[in-house]
Amino acid sequence: MADQQNGASALTPEQQEMLNEKKVMLRLENEQYLRDHPELKGMLNKFFLKVLNERPDDIESFAAKYFTDSASYEAAGVKPNATRKQSGGDMPNPEMDA
Repeated sequence: MADQQNGASALTPEQQEMLNEKKVMLRLENEQYLRDHPELKGMLNKFFLKVLNERPDDIESFAAKYFTDSASYEAAGVKPNATRKQSGGDMPNPEMDA
């Protein structure tokens, strides 16, 4: 425990190398996902602009309302009725918008 407090790694060099490789792979996968779903950029840009303009005190509630409001989907070019089950909730399905 003292080593962790002093900044020393608790991982072996091999474990650190594996962790670094997983981080790189995850980053590449995330970048590919974002390229495959360009509508995300529009949705998030519009959300950030609205947050900065309105400066809500309760950002979590504001975000929940924003992303469940059909006008938000339409502003980003995503049909709100085109949904699919994911992680126990309804999520927009851009494939149905094509």
